[in-house]
This record gives sequence, C-alpha cells and structure tokens, in this order.
Amino acid sequence: IAKPTEFHGKLVRVIGFAYLEFEGHGLYLHKEDFERALMQNSLWLSVPHPIPEEYLQLNEQYVIVEARFNSERKGQWGIRSGSLEDIARYERWPTRKEMEPPRERR
Repeated sequence: IAKPTEFHGKLVRVIGFAYLEFEGHGLYLHKEDFERALMQNSLWLSVPHPIPEEYLQLNEQYVIVEARFNSERKGQWGIRSGSLEDIARYERWPTRKEMEPPRERR
C-alpha cells in the first residue's frame, strides 16, 4: 500500500482482515480499518463470482492471500489502494495463541 507501483504485476503474499460483500470485497490492514471504513488501508479482492464457500467461511477473519498485485485497479468506485488478482492462496491466518507451542505443566 505504501509503494504500490513497486509491486505492480508482481506476485505477493499478504495478511489482513478480509471482508466480502456485494461490490465491496476487501483485504484491510487491520480489523479496525474495516470498522472505521478506512478504505485507503485496504486492497480490492478479486474473488470469483459467485463467491466460493471456502471464501465465505473466512469472511470477517484474518487471512493470508497469495495473488498478483495490480496498483491500477482499485476496486469498485476506485477507492482502494490496489487490487489482488488471480488469487492462488486464500487461507485463515491463525491467532498467536494457536501458533504458540504447548507449554509444559509444572
């Protein structure tokens, strides 16, 4: 988002808060950015239509996305900071607690 032209046309891997809605698919830097409608802190998600169930199951969650970045396409109404196209990976990102190894009991 900070330097979109440097990544134009490149494959990228990003983590963010996903929100899917009619004409408003977005990947936000933070959940708070979505809640405050900070559209410049988001990227358009170019998801298939109709939206696949595996995408819908991850709505309003943090996800990791691997896709091609397009700095020129800014989604519906041109209000985002770019778009993620040709999505190759779209998976839930685990919480910190889920990533930590189990602790030994003493």
